[in-house]
Amino acid sequence: GVVSYLPDKSYFENWMKIQDCIDLFSTFYADFDSIRANEMLALLGLSPTNDYKTLSKGNKEKVQLIMAMARRAKLYVLDEPSIGLHPRDTEALIGVLKRLRDIGNTVVVVEHDKTMMMAADWIIDIGPMAGRLGGEVILEGNTNDLINSDLDSSASKTLEYLRSNGSEYSGVCRTSSNYIELKGCCEHNLKNISIKFPLNTITVVTGVS
Repeated sequence: GVVSYLPDKSYFENWMKIQDCIDLFSTFYADFDSIRANEMLALLGLSPTNDYKTLSKGNKEKVQLIMAMARRAKLYVLDEPSIGLHPRDTEALIGVLKRLRDIGNTVVVVEHDKTMMMAADWIIDIGPMAGRLGGEVILEGNTNDLINSDLDSSASKTLEYLRSNGSEYSGVCRTSSNYIELKGCCEHNLKNISIKFPLNTITVVTGVS
């Protein structure tokens, strides 16, 4: 069977509309389903008429995912598909992945997002730590069975994470009287905004992806 994976970003040019991306992949792949692609666009809140260059990073990630998932494959391998997505979009993506599963496909996802992990039918935990300190299968099994099992959470960082109710921050926030100021920003969807970034701090820019 066909294995589908995320396409390289070099396929997507700034002059394109999303429809051009669909047309391109329809030309490249005989197994590409344009109807499925348009259905997924609607589910993830996008339109074929959207200009690719004006999309946020999260929405560009969605286009990549759709191009992979619109192929009529039997095995879909996705690497952290939730990156850059708003939680609302992550739920929509989970719905799309479940639809692929329900029509007889296998979906393998490398993920660290808790919502995505909780939606999985099966968890494979590779560890015990990252990099050269990892590489072993620590545990695997049905997600709900693992969470409700008698296994000690200390044996698996993943299991500890799935059983946790949230995270706490006990550090001290740094302040600064010096900053970089941007004035009158109006590129793409910015509406003439001005903003200050304090120096010597970690600043997180957030909002709807």
